[in-house]
Amino acid sequence: MSLAKSPLLHNELFHEAPSLGLLLDEPPQVPRHRPEHLPEQTHRASLCFQEGVALRNRNQKQEAAECFAEAVVLAPTNTEYLLALGQVEFELDHLGEAALCFEKLTRLEPKDASAWLTLGFIKFRLEQFQEAILPLSEAVYLDPASADATYYLAESLRITQRYEESIPLYQRLLPVGSQRPHGVYGYALSLLALGRLEEGWDAFEFRMASKIGTWQQHNLLNWDGTPDPAKTVLAYSEEGMAADIMYASCLPDLARSVGRCVVECDESLHTLFARSFPEITFSPLSTRPLISSKGPDDPLFETKYDPKVRHPLSEAEIDEQVAFGSLPRFFRGNLAAFPKNDAFLVADPAISAKWADILAQKGSRPKVGVLWQGTFTGESDAQRTVPVDLFRTLLSRSRFDWISLQQGSRQVDERKIQFDWRLKIGKYPEVLQYGQIEELAGLLSNLDLVISPPGYIANLAAALGVETWLIVPFPSDWRWTLQDETTPWFPKMRFFKQHRDESLQSVMVRLRETVEGKF
Repeated sequence: MSLAKSPLLHNELFHEAPSLGLLLDEPPQVPRHRPEHLPEQTHRASLCFQEGVALRNRNQKQEAAECFAEAVVLAPTNTEYLLALGQVEFELDHLGEAALCFEKLTRLEPKDASAWLTLGFIKFRLEQFQEAILPLSEAVYLDPASADATYYLAESLRITQRYEESIPLYQRLLPVGSQRPHGVYGYALSLLALGRLEEGWDAFEFRMASKIGTWQQHNLLNWDGTPDPAKTVLAYSEEGMAADIMYASCLPDLARSVGRCVVECDESLHTLFARSFPEITFSPLSTRPLISSKGPDDPLFETKYDPKVRHPLSEAEIDEQVAFGSLPRFFRGNLAAFPKNDAFLVADPAISAKWADILAQKGSRPKVGVLWQGTFTGESDAQRTVPVDLFRTLLSRSRFDWISLQQGSRQVDERKIQFDWRLKIGKYPEVLQYGQIEELAGLLSNLDLVISPPGYIANLAAALGVETWLIVPFPSDWRWTLQDETTPWFPKMRFFKQHRDESLQSVMVRLRETVEGKF
């Protein structure tokens, strides 16, 4: 049988690409008549299948899966039974079992593109991106017009950092980019990772159509990058503190381009940002939408103007808005456009002096801050986590004063360090609580080195001009691929990257050897 009309999914199970409608048609119907001449085993398999269909129609999916599985045991080459089992296993979120069914289907019907696509999609859902590439490549080969196969293959190649190979696939989707903004967004990330910044930032705007963000909060026109000293422009946060800190170096450029710049971001950053960028007004995140100051007859804007609405901390009307992630499109079109200064954030001098005195009491050994899981970043757990066990040999070096900067649930690992390994690691919990950015910045500014996977603390340290070594697991986020060992966003940041087919343990050995040679 052909599977072209039925591998597996309900559309609502995969919100990113609703066009994957080829998956999961109506459940198979119970045959009305049974041929009497069927062999006994074939007859038993047919009965099991019919019972499974009936159970699935009554939404008893686990019981249906058991019946379909028995039918497959009795008739292992029957593709209809395998398909039904794969479908219901997927519906039960048993993705591993569903993958096994579709692996068998691809062996039985190797020319069926939809079976290969479904197998690749399941691998993608399991985040087995490397394993997804082969079945998705086969699906694209068998059905070059399949937008679904093209999209998931491009995404799998991008996520595994095979950017050059992903570009032609994404380009196939560009003519239908408005229907597939995820594809254009992925295209942007590949371009940016390859250093094709001008093209990449333009395509990066498709993120606004491909995922939920704070850009949906205000009824304001978007700033188009045209300098205008008469305008008040609102710049707003969209991805969290790690990204806010990274994009913050663009804020002075924006302030020089417009009459007034108002920034809306996490309030814990306000004092630090206001000290660093005194020409900018900072405001808490709005609890109600802002409305354009353009008149109601303005053809560029449809929302009726309400003159009573004002920004919470500004008497001036807000003319236009710009998302933090859109700023590089106007100010970071090439590597030469990035500022070369080591630091663009400034810690409070009094708080910094206080922490200098506290740390001086520990002696003259180098003060090194460490954490093994980053926080407040959009990266996946795998991209921002290093198993704490890999730090054991590093932390055993007693000629350093190690200071834990770990936040969140992974702070429990400190007990292992102190009690199981019997190693010394300092901690100042008062600086690691949410909202204590000023204290944290004061502490960081007095450290000799910070070692961390991606996260907002690493970005903060580097933005303050503190030497920061970023442990970058493979595959990494696009932000850390533009250059091999450094990043133009933070001149004081150095990478220790896990390369393809390299273990994180090997990365930590390189880092340990480097830190011992530095001090």
